[in-house]
Amino acid sequence: MKKRYKVTHPTLGESVVVAADKLGAVSAAAKNWGVAWTSIARQCEFEVLGEAVKGEKPKTVTRRKGKTVSG
Repeated sequence: MKKRYKVTHPTLGESVVVAADKLGAVSAAAKNWGVAWTSIARQCEFEVLGEAVKGEKPKTVTRRKGKTVSG
């Protein structure tokens, strides 16, 4: 069963992704950030937000440190 993860990196910020495990979560977050997952995996922290609904794709939530979101 896939879960929703919040992946946090000290310089890249945070990203909410749906994945089966932490490896899939860091891979999806790295893709959102445009970096290689191998270069960031050890610095990432993971928080399980809950079970993903079947077929769920989360709204892309990516925040980079030092950037403000205008709305």
